[in-house]
Amino acid sequence: MKDIQYKKALPYHAYNYLVSYTDPSFKNGTRSDYKATILLGKTKEGHYHILKAFVQQTSVKQMVNWHYDLHKTVGEQAVISFYMESNFLQDLLFEEFVKVGNEVGWQLPIKGDTRNKPDKFQRVENIQPLFERGLVFYS
Repeated sequence: MKDIQYKKALPYHAYNYLVSYTDPSFKNGTRSDYKATILLGKTKEGHYHILKAFVQQTSVKQMVNWHYDLHKTVGEQAVISFYMESNFLQDLLFEEFVKVGNEVGWQLPIKGDTRNKPDKFQRVENIQPLFERGLVFYS
């Protein structure tokens, strides 16, 4: 717990880079895996600020709505790069983005992350040194 630090968030336009990353689960409902979306900001000093997090067992449509709400909240102040974990169900998930985009009148510029990534546990372990060195903050 000593490596978890808090810091007041900067104004969104003050970050060098804002990225929203989503790890979706395809199934809908309260018994499915959790869907998670994180908004991360990188400062000019190289610090990472975890600005917003949505983590819930919910529908795909609600997960998509998080993105549009996030864009409404932040998008007028700064540009967000939107990414989503890609898998074999990616096309079905992106169809929901198109449906919601058609409902609201514009399409969210979200990209699939198709990189071949190592094991999730290894990736989490790999970022621990950033926390230990005091480079990651929760707002």
